[in-house]
Amino acid sequence: LAVAALKLGITSIAVLALRYPVRMALSVGLGLAQIGEFSLVLEQAGRLEGLTPGGFGEVGQQVFLAVSVLLMAVTPFFGGLEKRLAAEEGLAPRGDDDEDEPLAAPGEGVVIIGGYGVAGRAVQSSSIAAGIPYRIVDLNPVSVTKAQASGVPIELGDLSRRSVLEHAGLSDASCLVLTMNDIEAVTRATKTAKLLRPDLRVVVRAQYAADEKVLTEAGADHVVIGEREAAARLSELVCGRAVA
Repeated sequence: LAVAALKLGITSIAVLALRYPVRMALSVGLGLAQIGEFSLVLEQAGRLEGLTPGGFGEVGQQVFLAVSVLLMAVTPFFGGLEKRLAAEEGLAPRGDDDEDEPLAAPGEGVVIIGGYGVAGRAVQSSSIAAGIPYRIVDLNPVSVTKAQASGVPIELGDLSRRSVLEHAGLSDASCLVLTMNDIEAVTRATKTAKLLRPDLRVVVRAQYAADEKVLTEAGADHVVIGEREAAARLSELVCGRAVA
C-alpha cells in the first residue's frame, strides 16, 4: 500500500504540474502505480554487486519480491479504475483492442477531423454549415476536455493508431482531414489511414511547401500549404489595392 500510494502520488503530482485535469492525473497515476518488471532486473543486477533493497539483505530481497508480485497481481484492478476515470472524463480508453462502439454510425459518411486548432475549427464550421456529420480527434487533453464540455463531438487520441481511427468511424468515413501542426504526426496518420482504407480521401495541412512531397508519398490526396495560401492571399490584397 505504501509503494502504490507513493507512486500514485508522485506520478499524479507530476501530471498535475503539467496542468492536466485531476481525473487524468489520477488515471495516469493508477496506470503506473505498480512496480514494473524492469525493477526485477535492477534488483538482480544490484544483488550481483552486493546491494540489497533498503540494505536489509535477504529480508529486503524477500520483501521486495513480495511487494512486486502483489502489485503486479492487482494491476488489472488499477486498470479497471483507470478506465472508469477515463470514461468519466470523456477520454478514450488506452490500448489497441478497444471494443467501444465507433463514433460514427454506419452509412453516415462522417468526416474525421484531426486537430482542433484554428484550421480544425474552420473545417468543423464548414461541416456544420453543409450538414456534413463529423468527428474530431485531438491529442491535447485540455482542449478536448473543454470542447467536450461544450458538446463538441471530440475524442482524445492519436490518429496514427489503428484503434483510434477505427473508433472515430474510419470504416464509413468519407474523408479524413488532418490539420495538426506536427508534420510527422500528419505523415504517420496518413500512412495508417491509407493502409486501412486505400480508397479514403485524405486532405492534410502543411505549413511549408517542402513538406508536400513527403505527405503526397505518404498517401495524401490533397495537401494544403500554409505559406503558399498566405502568399496567394497577400498578392491578391496587394494587387487589389494597386488596381483600386
